[in-house]
Amino acid sequence: MTSSTALQNIENHIPIVGDVHTKSPIAYGATRLAVTTVNTVQMAVAESYINGLEVPDSVLRSLFDTCMPVFFKHIPSLLAP
Repeated sequence: MTSSTALQNIENHIPIVGDVHTKSPIAYGATRLAVTTVNTVQMAVAESYINGLEVPDSVLRSLFDTCMPVFFKHIPSLLAP
């Protein structure tokens, strides 16, 4: 029981990992910066694909199938702004 409490206390100070609502101010700011960066990269890739970047649909599908479960399981704070 103490190890889970200690882990939660450590997660409060580590950006991205854990519940974003319980972060310290510095970790919260770093998490928001990481979310902004990931969203910017995703939008840049999406815009280049829309504008004609030649990427097979199977590659995009496998990329999404690989990344999304990892985001949902380990880094849920990257999924919402």
